[in-house]
Amino acid sequence: MKHPLLNELKLALSKKNLLLFAAALIVILLINRFYYLKAYQQYPEQRLQELETEQENALVWSDAYATRLERLNDMYPGHEDIPDATLMANIWQHTTSYLQILVNTWQKEPLDTSRILKYEQLLDDQLVEVDQKGIDTGLTGLFRSTKRDWQQRVQLRSAYKAAGLTEQVNPLQPTGAYLLLDGLKGDSIFSIVLIALVLFWNFDIWAADFEQSTYLLYFTLPYSRIRLYLNRVIIRTLLTVLGLAALCGFQFTCGTLWQGSGMDRLVTLNGTAMQTFGFFGMDWQNLQPTDGVVSIGLAIIAEAVILLFYTLLLIAITSLLSFVTRNLILTEVLLSAWLILVMTYVKYPRENKAVGYSILLYFQSGNALSGALGVGIPLLLLLLLLLASVVVHAGACLLVVHQEL
Repeated sequence: MKHPLLNELKLALSKKNLLLFAAALIVILLINRFYYLKAYQQYPEQRLQELETEQENALVWSDAYATRLERLNDMYPGHEDIPDATLMANIWQHTTSYLQILVNTWQKEPLDTSRILKYEQLLDDQLVEVDQKGIDTGLTGLFRSTKRDWQQRVQLRSAYKAAGLTEQVNPLQPTGAYLLLDGLKGDSIFSIVLIALVLFWNFDIWAADFEQSTYLLYFTLPYSRIRLYLNRVIIRTLLTVLGLAALCGFQFTCGTLWQGSGMDRLVTLNGTAMQTFGFFGMDWQNLQPTDGVVSIGLAIIAEAVILLFYTLLLIAITSLLSFVTRNLILTEVLLSAWLILVMTYVKYPRENKAVGYSILLYFQSGNALSGALGVGIPLLLLLLLLLASVVVHAGACLLVVHQEL
């Protein structure tokens, strides 16, 4: 151990870790083939079913509003509600027509994407007057979700037009950028693979030395215990981050070779990320000042930074557990239990506020940026993750320095 840094590199690049990396590459290929490709191929059928459901709903409301207008004209000629009733009846009539055209278009192959985009825009554009007049649409679904979703669709469409780009008809096209953006959002299979690798690449960071009694040699090196601790943790952290970056690069390359890079895509970030710990009471049904459209590249960077800070926390926790337990099997069991909890949460999400109180659930970078996490202000989230990492490492350093080995 004359060169402790070289020794740390050798330990980190163990056969176990290299095999885990190779296995991750295979898993990523399987995810792309049997999850993303399947979702992409099934999207037209699913979209067609959604449009048919919308069409059925529109027919019901079109009849209802036409009947209401007819009664107003018969029973209350000149009533002040007649102009709004006329507007709504006409819009619902147009909506049924537009939706029928979209249904017919999605049924034909190859898809006429320009026609689809045209009528999707017509459906949204006709609602501007309804919004301006403040007409209450109730539970009719006229905005095809909430008014805020409609506003974001309009915002995104305007951004595409301003950039001279064309919107994608199938949002699930597995381009390199899409695979990476979806993979890094925290509640994807790809994210779970990355989290698992962080845990199992590092669970033996200290426990292996204690089981093999090599800690007696390591901690007798002519360096302070804090330096020895930091040497190992820094090397492991750097190699872990490089390993994750390599897997992300592999994922992006797979998508790029398959469907192109997709870097010309735009995505929407939601301002509900400001609802931290439920302290902010805001009208979530309308567009927020912090809602905005960004390039998919910027969204990927934002998700990657959140994942990076979460990785720092995971390594800190893993290092502390490995040193405290001094047992490989016990450390592995505890970390496996945590991974199962993560997978359970991904399958059965909790309410936003419940997530906000648990920093261990901040791996959901996609939800943080889309406003569904509860603690989503990016800088605040990063500061909390960094602070937690420093606290855990400080506790581990205190144990290393003061505990009798």
